[in-house]
Amino acid sequence: SEFTAGLSGLGSIIMKKILLVLFGIWIVFFSNVFAAETIRISTEEWPPYTSTDLKYNGIFARIVTESFALENVEVEYGFFPAKRSYNLALGGDWNGSMPWNRTPDRENDFDFSDVIMGGELVFFHHINYEFDWASISDLKGLTIGGLIGSNYREAFQDAEKSGIIVVERVPSDLMNLRKLLKRRIHIYPGNKDVGYHLLNTSFPHKMRKLVTTHPRPLAIDKLTILFSKKVKGNTRLIKLFNRGLKKLKEQGKYGQFIKESRRGDYIIKK
Repeated sequence: SEFTAGLSGLGSIIMKKILLVLFGIWIVFFSNVFAAETIRISTEEWPPYTSTDLKYNGIFARIVTESFALENVEVEYGFFPAKRSYNLALGGDWNGSMPWNRTPDRENDFDFSDVIMGGELVFFHHINYEFDWASISDLKGLTIGGLIGSNYREAFQDAEKSGIIVVERVPSDLMNLRKLLKRRIHIYPGNKDVGYHLLNTSFPHKMRKLVTTHPRPLAIDKLTILFSKKVKGNTRLIKLFNRGLKKLKEQGKYGQFIKESRRGDYIIKK
């Protein structure tokens, strides 16, 4: 009858609505299950490693972001002065902080990721100055640039204190590069990536070509993420990150990202 047919049609409509509701609940449930979790990492302005003025927030940040993404973890970055960045992680307000060198005095408060990048401390010099060295004693008689407050490792520091070498310390690496180009200093020790980033962003091409580095590093920092021991779940996040970093290297993207950074691809053109 028409009445029976109407009931049947109404039942069909109700059933469709019920299925739509159940489907919506299913979507919400599984989207929550598979949604990426978020880790909060404090950092500082230290181009080309980390900076809000660079694509991907810099090379170090890109490697960290992509490694975590491979394990379904999103990264929220907070940019602060270096000391505050460190203290925010130290107090457990943020999961961790980067980039930092692994040192024994930090092991009481932090766990560490695998080494993400090796920060090479090298001697910059003018291409027209023939420079070679094997030991700190070879630097005697040279006018050496330096950065106020920087520690260039025990042998260098001791030689400076004892007067074996003369170091003219200034407030910035940029000042050292300018002095180098004007031939007012012979050499200066600096982070290789930081130095070349400054050359790429602060000098015309013809001047950039006048600066080179000695292949023998003075030291190599092992830059990592510090994970606060006060934050529950950080042990698992370290494992996820290390696994993601390994995958990134196996995919060939790790080396690709570093090459892109060193040729200036992450610099935002203004």
